[in-house]
Formats: sequence, structure tokens, C-alpha cells
Amino acid sequence: MQNSKMFNLPNFKHIAYAINVQSGYFIKTDKQPEPTSTQIIPYELIREKTICAQINAKFSLFKRAYKENKSKVMFTGLQPCQKWINWQLGDNYRLVKGVKTKELLLIFISPKNDYMHVFYFAKFYKPTEILRQQFASDIIPLLESRINQFLEQ
Repeated sequence: MQNSKMFNLPNFKHIAYAINVQSGYFIKTDKQPEPTSTQIIPYELIREKTICAQINAKFSLFKRAYKENKSKVMFTGLQPCQKWINWQLGDNYRLVKGVKTKELLLIFISPKNDYMHVFYFAKFYKPTEILRQQFASDIIPLLESRINQFLEQ
């Protein structure tokens, strides 16, 4: 990474999606950037405008599944990365040893909305918006190079 600020790179998984134009869902591609993808991130996701007032995000990315009470299983609200076009910040809630834990997501959605790359940082989160935006600014050049390497294969 060409940045004078050095930091320990947290572990992450890179998952590639392509749009299914008939359904409107992003579907995990057959060819994945990582030899072992994570099962935490759903096989298919859809991005829609957020309709819940309590979620401070213009768009949400979620798996359209329903619990017994008929509510959607939400995945994440998408916050734009301040210094990067087509990049979004999100989070994931997961139970780790009975404790609800937040995990960071960085999501690239192509300008044509035909593919998406999700970078999932398990057990890693920045507690404030300022720290999340700074982390995104520092790491996105590396993530973009990973996307380019994957697309060139």
C-alpha cells in the first residue's frame, strides 16, 4: 500500500458477486477471489432503498429471507465512503460466544451496477464514523488492486 501510515492489516475475506438481471439480486460468482469464501456473507443479496426510518442509510444490502414473524433479515445499511466513489461502508452483527459483535464491511458496487465486491472484516470494527472513514481511505487502494487482480484472471 502506498501510504506513509503503516497499520496492521486485519484479516478479511473478498467475495465477488454478479448481478442477475432477471431477479435483481447480486449472486456470488462461481469463481471466487478467495479459495475459501465465508459462509457468513449470504449467497445472494439485493440492494434497495432503505425504508426503515431508524436506519441512517440511503440504501440497504440484505438477504431477502423471512423470519417466523415475517420480518426481513437485514444485512447492512450502506454508508458512502467519503473519499471514494462507488464504495460503501457497512457492518455485520454476529454472536461471538453469546456477545453481539459488530464487524466491518467495505463494499464496491460497479458504476453500471453489474457486479459487486464485498470485503468482510471478521471480528474487526472501528467504533466511530470518523475512524471507519479513515480506515476505508487507507485500505481502499489495496482493495482496488485486489479487485483488479481478480478481474484480470
